[in-house]
Amino acid sequence: MTDKNTVKQQLKRIGADVRFWGRSEANELPKILFPGEQIMHALNGRYERGFALFCATDQRLLLLDKKPLILCFEDMRYEMVSEVDYTEEILTATLKLQTPGRTLRFRSFRINRLRNLTSFIQEEVSRFRHAGHEEQYPHPVNRQPQFYNEYLQDSTSPTASVNGVHQQPASYMSYPTNPYRQQQLQARRRVPKFTTSPPAEPSKM
Repeated sequence: MTDKNTVKQQLKRIGADVRFWGRSEANELPKILFPGEQIMHALNGRYERGFALFCATDQRLLLLDKKPLILCFEDMRYEMVSEVDYTEEILTATLKLQTPGRTLRFRSFRINRLRNLTSFIQEEVSRFRHAGHEEQYPHPVNRQPQFYNEYLQDSTSPTASVNGVHQQPASYMSYPTNPYRQQQLQARRRVPKFTTSPPAEPSKM
């Protein structure tokens, strides 16, 4: 829960006009916002159920619809948004947000403010996805196998000669054999054919 004066100052700072339309929804914000959560955009408009106040904070998206004896509240996280669509017409603009379990269409006559809100949502969605990717893969993956690196390091070492026979370094000798490489005919292992055992001789009575 957040203090009411703090919410009023945040709405005033971003220039949100909720003096007439959206006053009841704005009064519910202190009960919904987390301590320290900052409102970045707030805009009045319509969605499929009627009039609502759409807010974008530094942590999530909020949709508030307050009517007498009825309160509709939706919370959408940036990392859950899979698609952001913006359509601009002559007098109105429409924002479409796609999530795994929800499709939200929000329309407003404040075209410029809704466009700025759309740009902010796109930036936040991209930032949260990039942060999640770095958390899952904190370091670049080294796709070279370990034995290949050891082979490159030891391949420059001089070779030895034992009893006149040219020897390769130990790391080269331990280098695994590629099973798909063509081998010489005499180096191939012959697999014995399947044969049945000879019939047993009849016992002499």
